[in-house]
Amino acid sequence: GGLGYGAVCGAEWFFGEWPLAWHALNITVLELYPIMAAVEMWGEAWSNSSVCFFTDNESLVSVINKQSSKEPPLMVLLRRLILTCLRYNINFIARHVPGRDNTLADKLSRCQIDEFRALAPWVNHEPAAVPSHISPAAFGTL
Repeated sequence: GGLGYGAVCGAEWFFGEWPLAWHALNITVLELYPIMAAVEMWGEAWSNSSVCFFTDNESLVSVINKQSSKEPPLMVLLRRLILTCLRYNINFIARHVPGRDNTLADKLSRCQIDEFRALAPWVNHEPAAVPSHISPAAFGTL
């Protein structure tokens, strides 16, 4: 039941609502998008390091760790994630986190920003802006 997406890293965070064209997409695609966007937005700061992506979607953990999928929409985002990680020399792995423990991302995906801020008082007051060239709208309907 998410209205959108979000990601958190330290004090940085972002969120947004899904465009109408994305409402019918597979949940695994929807959950890969904020991970790919985070790498695009924060990748330079993560240069020459290892990063662990946490998600409550076990299928997505497998896709990220295998770096492959048979689903074309997933591959569009996965290729972008992999190429950005190669550009910045980022080693990555995905780990599953139970949904009950994924509260910050859950609040962002439901656009419950006041509740998110209450749970994460250390984050920046304002979210980072998702650049238009990586916004969901830039990918069309995938």
